[in-house]
This record gives sequence, structure tokens and C-alpha cells, in this order.
Amino acid sequence: MSLQGLKQTSAQSDAMNTKCITALTCCLVLAFLQSGFAWMSPVPKHRVGTPPGEVIKTILQTNLNPAHPPKLANLGVRNKAPQITWLADSDPALSPEAILPSGTRSIYSVRNIANQLTTVAGSVDYGVLILHTPVLLISATSTSDTIMSLLKQPEELPESTKQELHHLFTPFKTLITAQTKNPLPLALQQKLLIEQNIDYQVELAIKRYKERIRAGRLVVVGSVLDTNNTYRHGPNRLIIININGKTSERQLKRSRVLKNIPQALLRTMGREIPKQP
Repeated sequence: MSLQGLKQTSAQSDAMNTKCITALTCCLVLAFLQSGFAWMSPVPKHRVGTPPGEVIKTILQTNLNPAHPPKLANLGVRNKAPQITWLADSDPALSPEAILPSGTRSIYSVRNIANQLTTVAGSVDYGVLILHTPVLLISATSTSDTIMSLLKQPEELPESTKQELHHLFTPFKTLITAQTKNPLPLALQQKLLIEQNIDYQVELAIKRYKERIRAGRLVVVGSVLDTNNTYRHGPNRLIIININGKTSERQLKRSRVLKNIPQALLRTMGREIPKQP
């Protein structure tokens, strides 16, 4: 065999050895991953299929009739993935059973004082961007101790709490300024501030998750759990006051997200207080 032929044969042999070594390395790495990390379970993510409107419908059904909550159909049952990222105030009156039947694993909860997105953005991101929940529900109570403390005794709050609530001065600035000229009753001030805070948090969420909202994969819902019957629909009703930035009762009830929900379930939409008969 000529010298040139020997060189070609050697080159072919080297190339084959390289391929074999590469394949063997890949097999060893794969085997290591399978054996060394077999204990790790994949994160249960929501898969496309459950419309956000169905999730909201189940929330309303549960809240209006907590003694006989609806069956959950496919809400998180199949892969135990949460359907709701719940950004809620720390108030213990905000129980998960107010929005979904007990014993479910369909709620990923993130809670802090005054249900603020900015201070827990990383945790909310996990629910929306990693778990892929179709609904981001932001909730306060109508008797928010945090808001009342800001109205009545802000100087008595710990300095650390004041720092955490610093973000709220943005949505409250207009209303607080107006109070110096034409003071409103304390209960009405509280209601308006709670609603303004919900609107502000929804606005922040819309900006943060605009791509998922635009793609129809996320709906941001702002709500108030009416613990003291402020809205006159009965105590502990969940009042939905904002859906993706829409805030009027007319806009809410005509939302495409709610098109398949019976009108009877939509009676707690809107922030207006019904007139006494």
C-alpha cells in the first residue's frame, strides 16, 4: 500500500474513533443524568386547553355557593398543575376556599401586605412564566388593615413596613391630595384606596406580562373579597372590579373572557354599590 493510502486509512480510522468516543460520551452523560437526577420531578405546568374563562367561572361558582362548590372538571386534576397565580393580601380573611374548593392544588399563592406585585415579582413570575397559570388573580379585602393603617395611623407603622408600602404612594397620591380639599368619609376613603391599589397592581401586571396577555394565554383579574358587605351583594362575596385593565361594570360583563359564563354568576361584577330598593 502506498504512503498516501496509509494516510487516508489512518485519517478514516481517526474520524471513526472520534465518532465512537463522542457517541460513548453522550451515552455516559445521559446515563448519569437519568441515574443521578431520577429523584427530580418535572415542574407540573398548566398545558394549553383550559380557557381562562372556565377558571373564572369556577371561582365565581365557588364563591357564590361555598357550601356546595362545583366539581373541578379538568382544573388541575390531570397533571396537578395550578390554574391560578393568586397575589393576595396577607389578611387571614382571604382564605383560598373563598375562590376554589378546599383540597385542590389549583392555586399557587403569593401573599404580602397590600397584595403588591413589585415586592414579590419573582414569585409571581414563577407562577405566570414557569407554571403557566392562565389566570393571575389579585385580591384584597374590603376591610384591609393595611390601608386603614395608612389612613389613620401611618406614623405608628414600623419603619420596615413603611418601606414595603412605599410603592403605594403612587396610586394613592391623587386621592390623598384631593382629601385635603374635600375630605370624604373614612369608609369611602378606604374603599377607594383599596380599589385604586387593585387597579395599580393590575396595571403593573399588564405591563409585565403583556406578551402572554396579548397571546390570550393569561388574564389578569383584580378583585375584592367583601368581608363587610360594602358592595351589598352579601358578606364574603368576591367582587371582580378589573379584568385586563377594564374597570367599568359594562366592560366587565361584556368581556370576551366571560362570554360563556351565565349572567347569574356575573352579578358581583363592578365596583358600584347597588342602590337600596
